[in-house]
Amino acid sequence: MKKIFITLISLFLIYSNSSPMFAQELATTSTSANKIEVESFLESQSVWNKRIPIIVKFRTNFDSNNVEITWDTPSGISVTSNQEKFLTVVANQTYTYTGYITPINPGSYSISSNVIAWQYNTNYTSSSPLTLKISDNLLVDPLPADYTGMVVLKYAIFTIGGGLILFGLFFIVKKFSKVFIKWLRPPL
Repeated sequence: MKKIFITLISLFLIYSNSSPMFAQELATTSTSANKIEVESFLESQSVWNKRIPIIVKFRTNFDSNNVEITWDTPSGISVTSNQEKFLTVVANQTYTYTGYITPINPGSYSISSNVIAWQYNTNYTSSSPLTLKISDNLLVDPLPADYTGMVVLKYAIFTIGGGLILFGLFFIVKKFSKVFIKWLRPPL
């Protein structure tokens, strides 16, 4: 039983959305302004919270202490990110940042990833647009092939975890029931 559980956990970690090596790319676009090159793409939707990772890669031709990444989204989806408001970048280095799209309503949405470099006497902006289609059950349409496997793995983990908890409770009750009954008896 322990080997099956470890195998399932290992498979989950290998095919998890946190592993970009196996993530299926849903859509990709790239644009190049005069000073900033931007590429954005979507990865597979999470089976745990239905969030969709949006990856932004950019490269500048100059050093800057005030680079900001923003996402223009319509009202049916929201994008969250854990990055700082302003980033410091070095010329000719590629930077990668991740945001997470949370679908709120079904529909087709245009998302624009913007990279803005705020300079003293001029600002540089470049963006990369993407189109995302969300079905009625708030899943990406078309559904990636690995999503179904991840759903099966998710429920297998829940089933095995529930079985282990029940087995543990049975073992604990069996082991301590005699001690508990003895404790409940009044002294003679």
